[in-house]
Amino acid sequence: VDHAPFGIFTAKDGRIIFCNRHNWILAGRNPDVPLDPEGIWDAIHQDDRDHVHGAFSEATTPQVPFESVFRSVHPDGTTHKILSRAIPIKDGYGGESLYQGFNVDITAFEHMREKLSRSERLATLGQVAAGIAHEIRNPLVGIGSTTSLLMEDFPPEDTKRDDLKTILNETRRLDRIVTQIVE
Repeated sequence: VDHAPFGIFTAKDGRIIFCNRHNWILAGRNPDVPLDPEGIWDAIHQDDRDHVHGAFSEATTPQVPFESVFRSVHPDGTTHKILSRAIPIKDGYGGESLYQGFNVDITAFEHMREKLSRSERLATLGQVAAGIAHEIRNPLVGIGSTTSLLMEDFPPEDTKRDDLKTILNETRRLDRIVTQIVE
C-alpha cells in the first residue's frame, strides 16, 4: 500500500488517519519525513480547501461515497489537479466505518483534454471557413464569368471595358483572399 503508484488515504470520524508515500508526493511533500496525515489538507489549494473538506464531511456523516476534483499546491508553487475518491468500509458489527480513498494526479489528462478540445474547435473552425469559402466562391465565379463575357461585347477602346476589368481583377483578388483564409 505504501508504495502504490497513486495516493491512498484512510479516514475515521472525518479525520485523515493514514496517507501512503505517493499521497505525500502528490501533495509535493517529502514522503520520508513523518507528517501528520491531517496535514494533507494543507496541500489543497486554499480556494478549493473549504469546499473539498465540506464535501468530505458531508459524505462521511451519512457514510456515502465521496468524489472531488481539486487543485493541489506544491511548496514550489506548482499546481496539480487531483481526482479524489473514497468509499465507506463498515466493520460488519455495526461499529464505525472507515473511509478508504485514493488520489490520482489528473493534470496531464486535463491538459490533453484541453488540447483535444482546442483541436476540435480549430477543426470545426476550418470546416466552417471551408464552407464559407465555397459559398463566397460560387458567386465570384458567376461574376467573373459574366464579366469576361461582357468584355467581349465591348470594343477595346470602350471605357466600360476598364470598369469590367476592374470588376474582374477584384473578383480574382477576392478569390485569392478566400484561398488564403482557408489555408
